[in-house]
Amino acid sequence: MSGNNGDTRSNFAKRRAVETVIDGPGGEKLSNRRAAALAGVSHHLVYRVRRERATQQ
Repeated sequence: MSGNNGDTRSNFAKRRAVETVIDGPGGEKLSNRRAAALAGVSHHLVYRVRRERATQQ
């Protein structure tokens, strides 16, 4: 679900939310769980996005 309106978000939208949080000020210092809470996604997704980015560099 997306916020409080009952719509589900696409995987792209969820990944984009994670990227916005971790690219923001102090985002690199946030734990996966805190970043997930801010983005409204699971901490597993935050972990996967960070891992994918690390292997791309």
